[in-house]
Amino acid sequence: MVFIEKEHIFYDRLDSDLSRALGIRPKIIIFLSRHSSATGIRTLTVHPIGNFRENTYGGLPKTLVPAEPYLMSETLRCLYEASKDLDYKYSYEVTHHGPYLSSRAFFVEIGSNEASWRYPDAGSAVASAVVNSLERYLDKEHSRKRPIVGVGGGHYAPRFSSYALEGYNFGHMVPEHYMSLESVLMALQMTPEASSVGFHWKGSNEKYLELYRALEEKGIKVEKLK
Repeated sequence: MVFIEKEHIFYDRLDSDLSRALGIRPKIIIFLSRHSSATGIRTLTVHPIGNFRENTYGGLPKTLVPAEPYLMSETLRCLYEASKDLDYKYSYEVTHHGPYLSSRAFFVEIGSNEASWRYPDAGSAVASAVVNSLERYLDKEHSRKRPIVGVGGGHYAPRFSSYALEGYNFGHMVPEHYMSLESVLMALQMTPEASSVGFHWKGSNEKYLELYRALEEKGIKVEKLK
């Protein structure tokens, strides 16, 4: 474990600095952090890193960090198990903010206000979830379902989170307000082993239908998640 003083979302190329300092280049970086939200809802979340457009909160514009779908999704499943007795909601968050890295990486966060951050049982739940998911990952006891890119829905991606409990391994997730063929192709490119897309399906929405047809024309498998 490494503690950093610089604000993490703006610490671009942290993996390169770690490589120089420790003599080893990290394959995967897990950021343990806190999440802020005006709603104040208690949450335990995981999410991939990167920006589909501007880089207001770190990273590079229109640039994604390589996702780690297997370990990230297993961590979400472990958060679900660890939080059953807590008044916290578990979920993915869609891809957002920095920093920019070459290594695979994701965030694990406690939200969404100071009272939630300071609750000891929430910290314990995150710690046990990370340790348990790493053990399963290293022992190859995690879900081996082929990684998938999530498309559509809002910031907290509850539908993708529910499918994760069934063994789905999501990598990058493109929310509805960033939906475009360019964004989805970038998400596929930066999610190792992913070759298909899972749609938070809204069949009557023309924006979804247009993107669905464009992906099919490119021969990309699309799964409707209802």
